[in-house]
Amino acid sequence: MTAPSDPRLAELFGRYWDNVLTPAEAEELDRQLAADPEAREWFRLLVLQAVAVADRAPGRNSRELETTTETGSASRVLGARRWSRRRVLQYTGGALAAGVTGIALGRWVWPDRTPPIAPERYARLGSVRGDITVRSADGTSYPTDGPVPPGSTVTASGPSASAVLFYPDGTNIAVTQDSAVTLSADGTQLQLNRGVIAADVRPPLVGRVPLTLLTTETVLTGASGAIVTLSQTATVTEVGVQRGAVKVFAPTGKAFGEVRGGELLTVQGDGDQIQKQPIRDTPDKYAPDLARPLVVGLRGDWAVGHRQSMNAQTVVVPDFWHDPYYQRKMYQIRSDNQWTHGYFRLQSDSLIRVRYRAERPGPGQVCFCVRTPDVRSPTTGMLEWNGTYAPSLTTPGGWQTIEVRADAMLNNKHAPKFGPPWIGFLIIFNTYESDLRLQVSEFRVSPPETHT
Repeated sequence: MTAPSDPRLAELFGRYWDNVLTPAEAEELDRQLAADPEAREWFRLLVLQAVAVADRAPGRNSRELETTTETGSASRVLGARRWSRRRVLQYTGGALAAGVTGIALGRWVWPDRTPPIAPERYARLGSVRGDITVRSADGTSYPTDGPVPPGSTVTASGPSASAVLFYPDGTNIAVTQDSAVTLSADGTQLQLNRGVIAADVRPPLVGRVPLTLLTTETVLTGASGAIVTLSQTATVTEVGVQRGAVKVFAPTGKAFGEVRGGELLTVQGDGDQIQKQPIRDTPDKYAPDLARPLVVGLRGDWAVGHRQSMNAQTVVVPDFWHDPYYQRKMYQIRSDNQWTHGYFRLQSDSLIRVRYRAERPGPGQVCFCVRTPDVRSPTTGMLEWNGTYAPSLTTPGGWQTIEVRADAMLNNKHAPKFGPPWIGFLIIFNTYESDLRLQVSEFRVSPPETHT
């Protein structure tokens, strides 16, 4: 191989190619390539020569390597992927970067070893609000205001709980209420166990591995420079891209395709059903047909509660289930968490109308979990109507109506600390532990100018 005039660059390249750069050496190489055009050109030539030499290795050729990558990289994403040249190869030109990153050289050039994670590579937890815990796999608790050791799980519990994971390369991951994420043992992957995260993913530092985002149904790669929202419920995963693009795979390696800025991918049934659609604007007028699924498409119906046919109309009735906030069973109707789209946009004087009937009186709620218009912000709050569901006193079995302005739902301890507009992403009807035989036949949100 031709050697550069700077012996230090040659030394750093050799250590880079052998995947043994220390963090300090990686930073040194990064600075040299950023500042010196001649160094970048030498580095480009060294990469080309190394690829050419590797390509002539006996028993393997470049086409075989490309095939291995195309069919196997996603399926092996949960294993050790310790080498990343994405940031460095930006200096060598787009065509070369695409060619080299498309070849899994490390699978046969380097032995299978996992170096220890240096503390400076840890993610740090900040912007903590509400009930946040950090625990290792064996249950050990860690502080919530500093480094998060690899292998730990971060959990945000209850309304208004949120935190942000800050990575050394500038990546930040917002963990929203009722969500849990686990960092892999080598710190290069983040698994969303439940709930929603909003990720602003930056290119990795030299010699480090790009962050991979995971759910039980999806693996996201190539997210560097992308802003992504990721939602995981019991049956559905949603991948929303606000900026940039990501490639989405099943954990088995099956490709679901690329999701670009302004698109939302929904995956259901272990990848048996997928749907991609534009991310629509959140409407300020909302009146779902309760005889149909709450959300058109794969996301489906109410998460808690079910439809019943009553004579000529369809109503939604509560189920008895374990509420994660109150930590006991309650009768509730509850939507899925629709963070990316949102169900509706509320102003202070938006009007909420609920048509219902109940067989017996009792305390109850109509609640909305709301976020800011910025999908990346984990800040949330609750709007609540707290009152009494009651049967009609004039007509047995007759219908009652609740009408309330959005700003009249702010008198609760979890009210948003931010002003309107509020994006409603979760809908709850609650009668606590009493079965009032509640039936809801109509639910609508009207913007201020359409009040009648």
